[in-house]
Amino acid sequence: MSGLVIEIEHGVDDGDSLCGICSECAQVAIGELLDHVRWKNYRVMVNRKLVKGRPEPRPWPCTGGNPQSPPARSRSPVLDSRRKAAAPAETPAPPAARSFSAWQPSKFKYPRRGAFEVNVYDESTGACTVLFSKYKEHRIPKHNNDIWHSLVACLMLWCMEHSASDVLNKLGEFCHKHRTYVNLRQILDRDKAKSSLGEQLAEALDDLEAAVATGNPVRIREKLTLPFGVRSAEGAKAEERMHDLKAVLEKVRVAVAKIDKGYVKLGLEEFEPLIQDINAIGLQTPEVEDAFRKFQSHRSKGAETSRQN
Repeated sequence: MSGLVIEIEHGVDDGDSLCGICSECAQVAIGELLDHVRWKNYRVMVNRKLVKGRPEPRPWPCTGGNPQSPPARSRSPVLDSRRKAAAPAETPAPPAARSFSAWQPSKFKYPRRGAFEVNVYDESTGACTVLFSKYKEHRIPKHNNDIWHSLVACLMLWCMEHSASDVLNKLGEFCHKHRTYVNLRQILDRDKAKSSLGEQLAEALDDLEAAVATGNPVRIREKLTLPFGVRSAEGAKAEERMHDLKAVLEKVRVAVAKIDKGYVKLGLEEFEPLIQDINAIGLQTPEVEDAFRKFQSHRSKGAETSRQN
């Protein structure tokens, strides 16, 4: 296995304590994933310092505020006005003469104030993958999946490139256990995914998308499980669509059952509003086709009876 270097940068100035907590949570999350797939060759660096050991597991901090900051003391507006009146007037300082150094660019400060960023480097190729960046997301992580999502994708690419099916199976187990999804289509579009394992996943994903297009929940169910147990965002959407189709199909079955039992008028009244739902969701099964035939047949019989009367 290739050596990995996990680099975490977090701010250390006043008000950056949340970023420090996120750094510890990220170390735990990354270690949990790499331990599960038995990836031994990795190092963790925090603010360019090598970290030995692993912090104790702790929940991700609340994004609504800093739980460690003390509550602000309330002040009386009357006392504040008296203090301002009693304070001597400040004399403005004379403008400082601009030196040559004022024109020079300021030195780069590391770690950056308020920063939180997690990167992973492949020591064999030098390739870098950003796992999470506060500057990009405009927030701090809220859950382990914020870190796992990109790390799983990175490891999957490595597995496809090196035909490591055993590691890919363990990644699938981990994703099922923690309900972690990856955008599989984006991964397969990368050049590193052009391998036998990548072709297997691409073929399975194409079959799943074709099943979703049919509007048949039974066919979607058959194609829902991807090779190596990979959980993808496309699979999650397909599963959601399958449940929506099954919900409408169940209502169709109830209406048809009433028609078959002789409650024709009641069954037709229940089936008629379902036609719009069937067309909107694209439900297409033999049961639905049979239900449409029964609906049209009984409607035509009722119209003929009303004309005779």
